[in-house]
Amino acid sequence: MGIVNGTYSDTLALGDTTADGRKDYTIDKQRINDVSSGSIVIEVRNAMPVQVGVTLQLLDSGKQSLLRVPQSGAGLLVNAASVDGEGNVTVPANSTVSFQLNEVEVRQFNPAEYLTYAFSILTAPGTPAVRFKTSDYVRIRVWSELLYRVNR
Repeated sequence: MGIVNGTYSDTLALGDTTADGRKDYTIDKQRINDVSSGSIVIEVRNAMPVQVGVTLQLLDSGKQSLLRVPQSGAGLLVNAASVDGEGNVTVPANSTVSFQLNEVEVRQFNPAEYLTYAFSILTAPGTPAVRFKTSDYVRIRVWSELLYRVNR
């Protein structure tokens, strides 16, 4: 099968620690006001025979976009996994990237209630068709690092 512009997306409630779709943890919004800058780190392990693009967005309670990551709107691209002559994945492709956030961008965490992510899927150039197996996967890990002032 060849894929030209495939996309998979989903939306998560921020603070959902039990994966039931409901917020279980609330971010201390006052603490966010003390943050001066930060970064969002995205780590992707692509064990599929297709190139994968990743984008994230913070959404408000009305599910309107507050912040796109990467901020340019262009997705983080991860190469297709290496495959053998029969199309079996032999070595996953790994990518880790950090996107810097300024103070204004960090403030977007305050009204944020949801996080949406999207995977774009594209067969590698020069590869018109690939074979998918149930053992193929994409694993994504996202976290933030924030710098904040401590009140003295």
